[in-house]
Amino acid sequence: FLKAALRKKGKSAALVPLLAPALSLTAKLKRRLQSNRLAESFDLESEAGAVDTLWREKLTECPRLLALRSARALRWHYPKERGALFVGVKRSGRLLGYGVLLSDHALAIGLRRWRLADLFVLEDDPLVAAAILAESFRLTQEAGAHVLEATGLPKELQLCLDSSGAFMRDLPTWPAYY
Repeated sequence: FLKAALRKKGKSAALVPLLAPALSLTAKLKRRLQSNRLAESFDLESEAGAVDTLWREKLTECPRLLALRSARALRWHYPKERGALFVGVKRSGRLLGYGVLLSDHALAIGLRRWRLADLFVLEDDPLVAAAILAESFRLTQEAGAHVLEATGLPKELQLCLDSSGAFMRDLPTWPAYY
């Protein structure tokens, strides 16, 4: 990650061997969110009914604008060819939330990046969101990613990310139109 960041800024990567271990240690000390394995990856096709049930339940929570998140809509938005990885939390066979991970590498600068494209949690439950984030961190680290990027989360879910101990950087975002 450090080498890619320096390369993007046009700086010399000569200090990477000295700075990378310090950055890695800092990240490990800062990250308080550990994978508790309450969340696991799942196949959208086999969990389509659970996704549709979660969508219907979420619609009854409170009136607010939501993008369509039925299993059919998710299949269209995240086709198998894009390599989307779904991570969810189930309790007593009921899906309580999920996240969608997409690889979004910047190979020109050597950056292996994954993006949290969606985080959808019943009642914005912070424990469910934290479990999904923890498993997302674990899976992307296992895949050799330098960065897990998350943008555009609702305030309640952003608080879960803020408390994870991950490094943060404020960036302007563009609105998503469906």
